Amino acid sequence: MDITKNNGITVKYSISMIFMVLLMILTRGYQSTAHLEVHLPDFTLAAIFITGVYFKNFLAPIPLIIVAVLIDWVSISYYGASNFCVTQAYVMLLPAYYLMYWVARSLTSLKVNSLKQVLLIAMTLLFAISLEWLITSASFYWMSPYFPDANIAGFALRIEKYAPGAVTNFFYWMIAACAFFNLKFKFMSKTENAQAQIY
Repeated sequence: MDITKNNGITVKYSISMIFMVLLMILTRGYQSTAHLEVHLPDFTLAAIFITGVYFKNFLAPIPLIIVAVLIDWVSISYYGASNFCVTQAYVMLLPAYYLMYWVARSLTSLKVNSLKQVLLIAMTLLFAISLEWLITSASFYWMSPYFPDANIAGFALRIEKYAPGAVTNFFYWMIAACAFFNLKFKFMSKTENAQAQIY
């Protein structure tokens, strides 16, 4: 067992979790954005997807899921956020989030070095957000008490109304994440080349 390698992964995981949790608090937390005129999209799904790409242990997304629930609870209990979305369907966030994580595990990196890689990442992102949205939205539509006459036609209207926004918000963060990882890779490559020339 390579202890040094394992320690390195643990450090990267810890730093990544701290950074992503802070972004979740900033974007998911009602108390953090209630006073702002411009609201950033919720970072939660992007955080779970990124975790799936870079950390393959199935326990990896648990801290993010716990934090998401805690943020919702604090926002509702102490900051006056609406509890409209907290119904029996709320429990379906767990399988939806884990499905997002599982799909992301099919990728090994968000580094883009070819058109084929761009298409692969884009299709994987679209597949992941589509499944997650269908699970959470369908369960909310059929399990919550707000739609006593729920039917397929009614849900189709919700798809048309809400799905594009969900996809756009998710891609907003994932494009930013891809840009970050690609810039990081280029910077590290230049640094390694410079060090190689020195030695």
